[in-house]
Amino acid sequence: MMNQTQVLPEPIPATRKLQWREYEVQVDLYKHYMDMLMKVNAFFYIITGGILSFYFVNYGKPFVRYALFFPILMSFVLGAIFVYAASKWKRVVKIMREALESLDLVKAPDAQILYMLLRSSALLFLLVGVCMCVLFLYPLR
Repeated sequence: MMNQTQVLPEPIPATRKLQWREYEVQVDLYKHYMDMLMKVNAFFYIITGGILSFYFVNYGKPFVRYALFFPILMSFVLGAIFVYAASKWKRVVKIMREALESLDLVKAPDAQILYMLLRSSALLFLLVGVCMCVLFLYPLR
């Protein structure tokens, strides 16, 4: 039996549930982006390191410098993708802030760190690509 003095909690309105769900999706998306950023960086540097090792071990053999084409292409493509992703990050931050305000929350995940990692990774990809282009065009003698 229920005591007459007990107050049952009010059910959460459907719009509030939807707002919470949208906020959870944005936070999950942020975590997914961070995870993918780290995995792509690891993949790029593992592949590039392996190909550069092959290049330096087999230096002087004919056509070995053409092995640099793949990491050069990969570095410029990934650099462009990361520059584009960093340019679109303000939109994700805006959506997260709107969700915070509608839910009357105070704190949110720091989205700035992902933006900085995207920009620095893009810069490093492009720098590595330029360095490998120089290595391809002006081989060591």
